Amino acid sequence: MKEIRLTAESINTFLQKKTEDGNKPETITEYRRILLALRKWMLPDTALQKETLQQWKIYMQSEGILAVRTINRRLTAVNQFLDFAGERNWQVSCIRLEEKQF
Repeated sequence: MKEIRLTAESINTFLQKKTEDGNKPETITEYRRILLALRKWMLPDTALQKETLQQWKIYMQSEGILAVRTINRRLTAVNQFLDFAGERNWQVSCIRLEEKQF
């Protein structure tokens, strides 16, 4: 099964590409914060797998702490990382704003 390592190096490479693409420094900072939050949640393992993002989405919803918009912002950032890593089929959909959290 393929995996993508969410390492400091892979995060920095992704963020460098986003910077080259013209993203604002504030956006880059936000992407870094989100990817590091996912990495912290995944520890001790740093290997993303196909189901990892879906599991994180369910975890964030079940926690009941974050607003739907915040969860969606996080999912969007990680989806962009997955696209960069060549795994668009691992992306997950955002939560419709009408949906209630658990």
